Amino acid sequence: MWALLKRRLNQYETATKGMNELYERVTEVWYDQMKPEECQKVIESMPRRIKAVIRAKGYWTKY
Repeated sequence: MWALLKRRLNQYETATKGMNELYERVTEVWYDQMKPEECQKVIESMPRRIKAVIRAKGYWTKY
């Protein structure tokens, strides 16, 4: 979810001018742009992600 949020925030052409503007953007993206289907896709991928972490013994994975 955080990667999706970050990608959406990076689509803004200008950087935020402070914490208030950052909060507004995060809130806008989270509530107005994130789709339930995207959340569901991340949830459904968790078993695969967990297996990858276990195989990597806690080290880096592609996730």
